[in-house]
Amino acid sequence: MRIPPELADEVVEAGRAVVGVVPFQLTPRTVVAAQHVVGYVSRGAEGATHSGEVGVDGLEATFDWALGSGDAGEVMLSVDGRGECMAGLGAWASHQSARGSVSTTIDLPLQQVAEAALKAAGKGTTAGAAGAVVVLDVATGQVLAMASTPTYDAQNLTGAMSSPGAPLLNRAVRPYYPGSVFKVVVAAAALEAGISAYTWEYIDEGFIDVGDNIVRCAAYERGGHGRVGMAEMLAHSCNTAAIVLAAQTGGGAVRAQAKAFGVGDPTLAGRLHLQGASSGRVAPLSDLSSEAGLANLALGQLHVEMTPVEAAAMMACIAGDGQMVIPSLVLEAEDASGRRMMYPRSLKGDRAISPGTAATLRRMLETAATEGTASAVLAGLSCAGKTGTAQTGRLDSAGSPVYNAWFAGYAPAQKPSIAVAVVLESGRSGADVAAPVFREIVQFWTRTEGAASS
Repeated sequence: MRIPPELADEVVEAGRAVVGVVPFQLTPRTVVAAQHVVGYVSRGAEGATHSGEVGVDGLEATFDWALGSGDAGEVMLSVDGRGECMAGLGAWASHQSARGSVSTTIDLPLQQVAEAALKAAGKGTTAGAAGAVVVLDVATGQVLAMASTPTYDAQNLTGAMSSPGAPLLNRAVRPYYPGSVFKVVVAAAALEAGISAYTWEYIDEGFIDVGDNIVRCAAYERGGHGRVGMAEMLAHSCNTAAIVLAAQTGGGAVRAQAKAFGVGDPTLAGRLHLQGASSGRVAPLSDLSSEAGLANLALGQLHVEMTPVEAAAMMACIAGDGQMVIPSLVLEAEDASGRRMMYPRSLKGDRAISPGTAATLRRMLETAATEGTASAVLAGLSCAGKTGTAQTGRLDSAGSPVYNAWFAGYAPAQKPSIAVAVVLESGRSGADVAAPVFREIVQFWTRTEGAASS
């Protein structure tokens, strides 16, 4: 039996007065935030260390060699054949020794704001509070916040496992259809291919024939957006313009640009050191050879999935002049004996786009934030970004469609310091539910960072 040191002291002091077993709940490590980052342990599982626990998920699993080290406290009692304490023989106790530790990049106040904003937004969705937020430091790629809802109590895993909301799932590292967030990739690929953002244009009539199907734009009922440039394509999320631009750029180039931004790159997931972290995917070129296949890619549907980590990394790349930064979560880990592992504070990846392309995208994304689909929500906020609302093919309990509602961007618009990705499994648009979460995070960051630098 393992009990806290203070209870062990009470047992020893009580001596012969101990005549039975008192049930209690042991909480070895209290988690105040970032439960999905921390993960959970299992007691008595195969592979458990001498502490009796083994990490199963999150950092608890990856760094079980450190967090599972150290001796558990014990209490030894003399009992008779009935299991009752024998009077006069006393008790012996040993306190739990020091355990290992893991230091992360998480900014606790920002993490708590992200979790609260995500939970509040989820209450207004048809799918409940299911979603995720990732906040990255633009310069270093360090994860400042990683939130996933619904969350869970690590002391009640049975309840979590039976919950229909799948609270054990870390949605920040699972892939979603990105919807119109992927139009940023289409624009980047076009710019890298030499198509000018200043001269390219398309006349949107509200619909376009794609093979045997008709794809409509949001402005279909009013006859389309009319003359659309690349900036307007992003700001007003024009589907027909994105499809045409992707076709002119080529499926191979768009796919290559997505890969350059880290979509489907296991390095981005691996450097987080999170057990079970997944990557997105981009369909093989053979799936993009048809008009319908390329159109689905251009609209962020069917042939591409991104994790919130990947979406935030893409925005950090654009904000940082086109060079990828690899998201990182762990600074160092140390076991009970003092054995320590240090991890890089910043990891640079390859250049995904030229500085010129990055500058053009930043101008267009700032326009998208101030004049686009989420402009009313983001009014007065210095930021840049793109909404997304992706079809999932799923229905909620009321029979209504469930969408992946996105907002991905960075702030401030000039000299960006953070990149943010928000996704909610919702019956509403990215502008309605994801952009307000982005706003809450950026407003808090601006206040606290402004105060710290003044």
